[in-house]
Amino acid sequence: MAMLPREQWEKLIYCSNLGLEGSKIADLYFIQQIPQIDIAEEVGLDRKTVSKRLLTARAKIERNYERLFKS
Repeated sequence: MAMLPREQWEKLIYCSNLGLEGSKIADLYFIQQIPQIDIAEEVGLDRKTVSKRLLTARAKIERNYERLFKS
């Protein structure tokens, strides 16, 4: 998935129903490649919380990747 164009990443994040905060975290991490510690500071969360949210986001994004781009 890492080699996907930005538009496909944006579609995956949008279709994954991550909520506003989760979508922002996913965008910052997966698209903009900002480190978790910097994301945590930007969104006002602990780095461990960001890490947990990214685990959830990754699972949802992977499911949607299979549904949207592998069929």
